[in-house]
Amino acid sequence: MLNITDSPVTAGNCKDILPEFGRTEDVTRLFGIRRGSLYNLWKKRKVRSVLWRIEGSTSGVRLWFLPGIRQTLIAMMKEQEENSLSE
Repeated sequence: MLNITDSPVTAGNCKDILPEFGRTEDVTRLFGIRRGSLYNLWKKRKVRSVLWRIEGSTSGVRLWFLPGIRQTLIAMMKEQEENSLSE
């Protein structure tokens, strides 16, 4: 049986979902990594980002790949645990 309703469609609650991309301030808020450390990790290719720039603009915003940052932190944690066990 088909169920039909007149109720309007509403947006879901996404507050507990980690977005895929975030600004530098979001990385600091979520992971505690400050701007300088974040750019050092980026230069070492430990984290990934994209520069979002509108065509013709001279400036833009750098968006960081948040799941990759989480994965990097987990990998660093495992490496440190392994190193501490071998000492």
